[in-house]
Amino acid sequence: MLLTAPTVECDRGYQTKNFHQCKKHPTSRHEPAEPALVVGLSFQLADTLMQSSLLLTASVVAGLAATANAADISVLTLPEGGEILQITGAVERQTPGGPAVADTRTVYQFAPDFDDPQPNDPDFTGSTWGWVYLESNATLADLVIPDEVTADFSLLTNPDSALGLQWVLVNGNPLYQFVNDTSPTDANGNFGPWFFTTLDGSPTQAVPEPGVAALGLAAAGVLLRRRR
Repeated sequence: MLLTAPTVECDRGYQTKNFHQCKKHPTSRHEPAEPALVVGLSFQLADTLMQSSLLLTASVVAGLAATANAADISVLTLPEGGEILQITGAVERQTPGGPAVADTRTVYQFAPDFDDPQPNDPDFTGSTWGWVYLESNATLADLVIPDEVTADFSLLTNPDSALGLQWVLVNGNPLYQFVNDTSPTDANGNFGPWFFTTLDGSPTQAVPEPGVAALGLAAAGVLLRRRR
């Protein structure tokens, strides 16, 4: 609503708006509009702008909170030529199995998990094998998977997590990170009951053979990774 200053009657019967002198009578003096009205209008406008800004900020924050960060499944080519799976964007936190990080890390499977009904939760607890989690509001659409990866991924909510975090499963089995893998090129956890994860989700302790397509590209000296 547009507010205007009240008209003021001059000493000769003419009206003016916020003028000190009447247009009809330049020598006549008039009182200006009430200062309180101008000040009140300024405060009202500032308050309206502040409320609008707060509402916009709250809306942006709520929108960001409702959007899960995307996680990427990627392929690590080992020096021997085999290919195994990694993940980037897992929830970074201390888990019952050990610390997990959001940086790119090789993912492993744990043999005792294989005997559980699938999909199943992680059996390992300790300090060296972090559970791979995604946020509670994440969906499979937030998991970016290369076209050459044929493993079956799913998410399973941890009922004991106050945050509602979700385990990342491959072919029904939970995934882990190894604490001694400290860079994206490390794959040090393939021993004992721990297994690499191949592109089709199978656990293996043998160095996986590269696929036919990978062999052809390696011969050409080209590394291609397409992402959905």
